Amino acid sequence: NSFHVFVSVGPFAEPEISKSQSSIAIRVSDVFGNAISKLDANALTVTLTSVFKESTKSSVTTNKVFSVSEKTKYTLNSDDLNLAPDYYKFSISVTPSKGKVDSKISVIALNNDVQFKVVTKIETENFQIGVHNTEDSSSPSLNKLEYPKKLSDLLIIDSLQRLVIKFSLKDTDYGKLSKVQQAFVKLINKNSQHEATFVCQSDSNLNFRSSLDPSNFGNLLNYVSGDYEAVVYIADSLISSPIKWTVADVKLRFPQDAVPEKNSEVTDYYLPKPEIKHLFREPEKRPPVLVSNVFTAFVLAPLFILFVLWLKLGVNLKNFPFTLSSITFHLGLGGIFALFGIFWLQLNMFQTIKYLLMLGAVTFLSGNKMLSSIA
Repeated sequence: NSFHVFVSVGPFAEPEISKSQSSIAIRVSDVFGNAISKLDANALTVTLTSVFKESTKSSVTTNKVFSVSEKTKYTLNSDDLNLAPDYYKFSISVTPSKGKVDSKISVIALNNDVQFKVVTKIETENFQIGVHNTEDSSSPSLNKLEYPKKLSDLLIIDSLQRLVIKFSLKDTDYGKLSKVQQAFVKLINKNSQHEATFVCQSDSNLNFRSSLDPSNFGNLLNYVSGDYEAVVYIADSLISSPIKWTVADVKLRFPQDAVPEKNSEVTDYYLPKPEIKHLFREPEKRPPVLVSNVFTAFVLAPLFILFVLWLKLGVNLKNFPFTLSSITFHLGLGGIFALFGIFWLQLNMFQTIKYLLMLGAVTFLSGNKMLSSIA
């Protein structure tokens, strides 16, 4: 269709904006990502119509026009938008430029919303680390440290002391205190590389703090005394420069009689599990022998009466077909009755069904053959 031009709108490169890279770059192309053959890049007017902020779910209307940078690249300076670090959705309008495109041609954008995020840089501020005696009620005496320096003194901690770390985070691009998604401390054994991770909690004033008591976290390190490294990790999806900082060397001294608790859910997770066996209901207590015998006599009485009447009337077996099918059928039928008797005495349901399937199949086939021959 020569009167309709379909265009695709998306980020030109990494959808990320920062103070050092404040330009919003988008790609306007055909559906294959190539330059639009029917129109020149200057023949399109690309406008930022609104900005939607994800964290507050608020939208701001604007009317900023992108400038042409390349055949498919359009740029806009974001300094005038005052975008704080967050996730944003930009609504883009693509229209033909007046006087440069035939009025009969219409431009249709297949997607008008483009996702971007504004990132920033942070740095630690008022970072303090030290050892505090648990029996001392006064404020701990801490050492100030600046990134990326490492504390020169060795911190020795026993069961009556704790490691204290305090700091705040400053947004260097916007000059204010910041809160991050991830702030934690790791204690890493220098010999075995066994480690334990502890979260740094922040208060209402955005001050982060972590107080590590060996009596609480000793089990995480299997109560192994020795030399450890204290490493601070700070990261966020809106931070362009995450921090990994080895702040100090720590010597932990756990009590010699401390024994690590066995966590069966972790240590035995991949080991074979015990076999699950079906538990049948326990058989009820059998009645006295006299009652059983009397009941058996009553059950067999009709069969005894049948044999007596046959003898009295005279049984005629001359017409019995002595063929393989008839003999097999009667033996199979008798076997089924015998199986029911054994089931009543000792077999369970699953065992009985297994034998019954075999006997039933033979009895059915032989009975069908016998009846066919008689008919």
